[in-house]
Amino acid sequence: MLDRVLPMDPALKILAVDDPRSVTLSMGFVFAKPRYEFTCADSRMDALAKIEADSDPYDVIIVDQEMRCLTGVELVREIRKRGISAKVIVVAGVLPSEIRRA
Repeated sequence: MLDRVLPMDPALKILAVDDPRSVTLSMGFVFAKPRYEFTCADSRMDALAKIEADSDPYDVIIVDQEMRCLTGVELVREIRKRGISAKVIVVAGVLPSEIRRA
């Protein structure tokens, strides 16, 4: 029955953090509505402000390992210190094994 309305799963909330804004803006095309609620940040301060300001936590946080002011692993530590339990994906062109363990 085509006229029957099926409930949709809520949109997956994603925060992407990378300092070339063009990278996170491009990700927005991949993580499009209505399946995803996508937000981007271009610095540690911007990312933490968005995390702390939102009462509905992010499901996934994607961070680049190589940013100007800090590494992705350092940002993950800051996120975890705040008790944020979202799944985190650290991305990089090359991710050495010691960074993967961290």
